[in-house]
Amino acid sequence: MRRALVVCGFLFGDVVRDTLIREVTAWEAWRNHACAKVVWQFTTADAQIKLRSLYPVMKE
Repeated sequence: MRRALVVCGFLFGDVVRDTLIREVTAWEAWRNHACAKVVWQFTTADAQIKLRSLYPVMKE
């Protein structure tokens, strides 16, 4: 028995599920073949904006 595909609360039928799995598998194979990398680094200024709640407020 197949499991239903639920994304963000939406239930997808078998045709959409099969298409999505096929597309993601093809994209994953392309990325792996291309040895694609993810850049996880960012500047301190960007970190202070993105992680504002984690940085203390500094007074000069």
